[in-house]
This record gives sequence, C-alpha cells and structure tokens, in this order.
Amino acid sequence: VDPRSGKMKGQNDAILDAAPPGAVMEVCPEGMMLVQDIANRIEKCGGAALIIDYGNEGSSDTLRAFKRHKQEHPLSCPGSIDLTADVNFASLREAVNNGMDAMKTMKREAEAE
Repeated sequence: VDPRSGKMKGQNDAILDAAPPGAVMEVCPEGMMLVQDIANRIEKCGGAALIIDYGNEGSSDTLRAFKRHKQEHPLSCPGSIDLTADVNFASLREAVNNGMDAMKTMKREAEAE
C-alpha cells in the first residue's frame, strides 16, 4: 500500500493484471497497512516484529467456516458460524518492503528541499 496514494502497488499489481476473468483472490489491505505501521515504528524506535499465524506465501480461496468443529459453507448459518482465512505472508512482506522504499524516497525528497 503506497503511503501517499493508499493504493496497492508492486507485485500485487502484476498479479491482478495477469489474473484471468473470474479468478479468486484474497487481499487484506488493512493487514498490509498494519505491517507498514509496525515497520515504520521499528524504523523510528528500533526493535523487531514476529508475526505468527497460519497461511503461506499466497493462496486463494482460503475462506472457511466451522460450526461444532466441522467445516460448513461460509453462508450456511450467518451469525452462528466461525469464519477463518489464511494469511498471505508474501503480500505482508511486500507491503513492508514497498512501504519502506516509499518512506526512504520521501525522506530523500524532504532532505533535498
């Protein structure tokens, strides 16, 4: 997510452009912005972050629903079923890298003025 425009950029653009009509994609812009905020804080204050969850380097169609420990259709019982989805760690990593690159560029531009 570009800090100036708020739009997704980088590898995600190429993936979206290459996707055939009807392709299923899972995107979490809030997660991407969150890891950028964490990276910005670490850049300013030092430290490290360890993000643990289930997921992989990028998947699609990971939305699942469970009721009484059995998998169900996600829309079968609205309000009384647990929904879950895998984390796309590749998009989080890319969001951090793109965000840090953009911040460095903005910092250089500010110093040049």
